[in-house]
Amino acid sequence: MSSAKPMIRHISTLLLTLCVALAGAAQTPSDHASERPNVFDSVAKALVENWKIPNLECQNEIRIGLPLDLSEAFDGERIFLSTYPSAYGDYLASQRVLGTPYYYSAPSICYGHRLNRSLELTAKTAYVGFSQRSYSLLSGDVLQSQDLRKLFLTPGLRWNLLLGRRARYYIGMGCDVVFQRENTKSFCTVEACYEIGFTLGSKIFVYGETQFSNSRIMGQMGVGYRF
Repeated sequence: MSSAKPMIRHISTLLLTLCVALAGAAQTPSDHASERPNVFDSVAKALVENWKIPNLECQNEIRIGLPLDLSEAFDGERIFLSTYPSAYGDYLASQRVLGTPYYYSAPSICYGHRLNRSLELTAKTAYVGFSQRSYSLLSGDVLQSQDLRKLFLTPGLRWNLLLGRRARYYIGMGCDVVFQRENTKSFCTVEACYEIGFTLGSKIFVYGETQFSNSRIMGQMGVGYRF
């Protein structure tokens, strides 16, 4: 009996040490986890810090807009039932029916960087499309198909005529690099473009503008963020 008591005491001490070690190991991952940086906290901190910067000192902005009038960008692209101003042309037109024209677009994205108080460098993207078909009135077969897609990449320069904390009025010019696909043909064109617009707001703002070039007239409205 006397020899059993030291043995029991040693076993109890060993079990107690093992429990303490396991408890420490179980707490270690949670301690490390609490030290990991939280992405959302970092973003929130950056937003708070940026909000302290006066609006007129922000050097960059991002805009997301929605094209308002795409039909003007495709003048002359519609299918006409007949191009013959005669009785034969009227006969051809009477044998066909014109399908509904469809216009496609994606939100435009613009990045701007201020060079000085009035001038900004900009880079924009926009995507628009158009499709239409004509059908035989008798058989319903497709007689003619028109499918057009355009991707605009537009670097430019913007000049703020009116620059205030809550409102800005600007004009700009740039270069439309247009990657175009019409039916089965693909090609690229380059042309000058111009814009006129305004913004209302400070860090977060709304804007409206009109862009025009040799091949398009497009109105846009959207929201932006300055930082």
